[in-house]
Amino acid sequence: MKKMILALASMVLVLTACSKAEEEEAQPFNAIIKDGFIGDNGKELDPPHNITNIQVHQMVPFVVTITDSSPEQEGVEYKIIPKREVNLGRHQTRGDDYNLYVEPNKEEKKKHSHFFGLFGDGHLNVSELSFNKKGTYKFFIKPIKPGTFNLFFTLEKLVNGKRVELIDLPPVYFNAIEIYAWSYTEVVGCVWACTVNVRRRYFKIKIIDGYDQNDVFLKGTGGRLISEYDGKRLEQDFKIGEEQEFRYSIEREGHSPGMPESELHITIKFKDSKGKEHSFRYKNIPIH
Repeated sequence: MKKMILALASMVLVLTACSKAEEEEAQPFNAIIKDGFIGDNGKELDPPHNITNIQVHQMVPFVVTITDSSPEQEGVEYKIIPKREVNLGRHQTRGDDYNLYVEPNKEEKKKHSHFFGLFGDGHLNVSELSFNKKGTYKFFIKPIKPGTFNLFFTLEKLVNGKRVELIDLPPVYFNAIEIYAWSYTEVVGCVWACTVNVRRRYFKIKIIDGYDQNDVFLKGTGGRLISEYDGKRLEQDFKIGEEQEFRYSIEREGHSPGMPESELHITIKFKDSKGKEHSFRYKNIPIH
């Protein structure tokens, strides 16, 4: 009986060892990029932000996992390099459509302390991603323009500065919209024999999903814009690219009416060309 148990235990160890070996062999030279809003357990890491409600100038987190079945060695470097598909478009020009960022290490923070102090976002703008070993890393993409982004990258492996492998990676896809909200006042009349002005405050918003023919993220039918501001809810037809009110105007005699709040929340609802309903929520939009 004891010998049988030992034999079974040995068999389990052999199978486990084989499984581990097969698992290691099943990790070829590759990289997988996924959005950084969702953790490994499927939990949202930065609610209410997610990959469906990205705004221009927002730091969009991504996670890349680099695998390589080759044994680790000295002088290895892995690079993930942006690639521009000329015939495809889709906002692929770094520096014009988007920028690429990483979180700097301690040495980089010290070296670029003036830069970070000047621009204040605490991230390092880079032309490509570089790592000295396989593993999982975080980086950021900041869209500069609104639109539909279809970004391509290549994964390059170098040993002592010489390329030994190069592959194309699946595209990174997301949409970014531009939301601009503002408020202003003007004199609309007067009272008391025109000795006191009547001033009105307006509340405006404009939403753009891009300027190119491929930028059709919010273009659909039956669009509705729901604004939440100052404890009030205003629902109206959504008019993309046009000025709309996110709150009805208010008037006051004498001094200009004040700003009730400095931020608002909106929800955009519409149906796409296939009749599928979509709802996107954007919170804490600053009012200028």
